[in-house]
Amino acid sequence: MLERSRRIKILIPIRHPIGGIRTYLKYTYGSLSSHRFDLTLLFHQDYKTEKDTLSLLKDLEGYRLNVVIGNGKHALASLFNKVFLLLKSNKFDLIHSQGTTCGIIVSLVNTFFGVPHIITLHETFDEPVLGTCFLKFKRELISVLLGKADLINVVSKDARENLLNVFPRLKNKLAKIVVIPNGVDVDYFRGNISNAQNIHDIPGITEKDFVIGYLGRYMPEKGFPVLMDAMKVLVEEFTMRSVKVLCLGWGAFIREYQAYIRGNGLENFFVFLEFQNDVRWILRGIDLVVIPSLREASPLVPMEALVSGAPVVASNCVGLREVLKNTPSRMAIPGDPRDLARKISEVIDSYPHVKREFTEYIPIAVRRFDSKRSATKLEKLIVKLVSEMN
Repeated sequence: MLERSRRIKILIPIRHPIGGIRTYLKYTYGSLSSHRFDLTLLFHQDYKTEKDTLSLLKDLEGYRLNVVIGNGKHALASLFNKVFLLLKSNKFDLIHSQGTTCGIIVSLVNTFFGVPHIITLHETFDEPVLGTCFLKFKRELISVLLGKADLINVVSKDARENLLNVFPRLKNKLAKIVVIPNGVDVDYFRGNISNAQNIHDIPGITEKDFVIGYLGRYMPEKGFPVLMDAMKVLVEEFTMRSVKVLCLGWGAFIREYQAYIRGNGLENFFVFLEFQNDVRWILRGIDLVVIPSLREASPLVPMEALVSGAPVVASNCVGLREVLKNTPSRMAIPGDPRDLARKISEVIDSYPHVKREFTEYIPIAVRRFDSKRSATKLEKLIVKLVSEMN
């Protein structure tokens, strides 16, 4: 049995401390008993991730925190080397890898050390992502390396099913696979906001505009191209001229998407904002959150929106459908811009009624999506695993 007075030393490798992984750590580790854990964060940083890094360190300032930063062009090689050196020179009670890439690298290195290892998978898998050449070999190799971990934590039942479909060898490791759904800091999202801005004061947005929020990465699987085409339908076919999409995100395809917007004459209907550490004022100020993803694991944005009382239109894709089941959210066919446009139009046409529905759902969302529930499950899992290994 592990003494309650003994602090558990955890190494947390992260490929890049951005997006959903950063917010997962903020919400989940932010709700753990910080007096029980000493954390060592290992991640690769470049100029693109500096703001996220600083935000993450602030989020976890309640812990005894050690930070190890890798840099250079070869991120994966740097990560491998740093993990090896850390395990060689320190005694950790547990490794908690964030994401598939970190999980695979740590499993390789940890062969020599045997430290208890949990991998949290924040993604779902699509066969093309794994490539076509030597696909079977890659599947087998990834399955073996993931299976070397003591526990694989997936963040939704949909994600678990997806994992087993893509890597069927892991069906032999079912006892190692656990589901701990994501959650958000509901107290934070229901709390008071100091210095909140007015959405309609943002350049490009007027008082008469119906404001749609897009919060996420600019990449195909997040469905931003679907949203662009849906806006084209709304503007050209539904003749909606007082609708603006407020975009708050990051990603490699932003230039291509902005060029597409200009090429289709939609530049007056999209407004792009820079990184915002606090999105509460945005969620409370916009009229609608649209989440057009093609696949997800357990997305945090719809949870944040529902706790904030923001109406949601989302695609009925893997992961999203699980989070939004039994909520007032309007669901569209994944990858179908015309259906997405219809759902948005329906919300606009009956907005007072829709807004009331989501306002009344807030107390349920607060209970359902509280990250304290996820953190409690994770903490019990960590303590149990460390106790057994000791």
